[in-house]
This record gives sequence, C-alpha cells and structure tokens, in this order.
Amino acid sequence: MAQDFFIRESGKLTYGEILERLRAVSEENGFADARHAGIFRQIVAQGLTSMSDKQWSVFRQEMVPLTVERCSIASCTNPTWPGLEHCPTHQSRFGESGIKRHR
Repeated sequence: MAQDFFIRESGKLTYGEILERLRAVSEENGFADARHAGIFRQIVAQGLTSMSDKQWSVFRQEMVPLTVERCSIASCTNPTWPGLEHCPTHQSRFGESGIKRHR
C-alpha cells in the first residue's frame, strides 16, 4: 500500500529531520490542512511537548508521513524529500530538469 511506504520511510527519520522537512513544506507551499499549519507553528514556538494528545495523534498520523515522497522514477522505491522529484540516486542521473544526463 502507498500509505505504508510513507509511514515506513518517515518512521526512519529523527525528530530533528522531521521538523526540518516540515519547515521545508511550510516554506515552499504551506500546509494544505490548517490544523497542520497550527500544530507546526505551536511546535516551533513551544516544542513537541506542548501538544495535546489529539494534536500528537494528528502530528504522527498525518503530518509525519508528509516528510517523505516517492522518487518519480516508476521502478524506484527510494524516498525523497518533499518537493524533490528524484531520490539522491536518480538526482545524479537526471538532475533537476528530469532529463537524463549522458556520461
């Protein structure tokens, strides 16, 4: 299942990495869900321990999986940062343009 991929891969990240990636999501496009934006602002201002049980549940189940995306190469199973098209392996082969580089 696709959801399993995002939960599994985001589970490998430290909280520092999760917050760094959520900051990137916030700065690049913003959060589609206003609850996510509010929880993120609260974490930045007051820390992780400031969240209620309900906020913690939203953070773990909805926000943390936002910290990874799939590589856009169909056969690739590597995760990448939100907003990046390719994983590090394919980034070196295709670059940011998505056009295959010749070696």
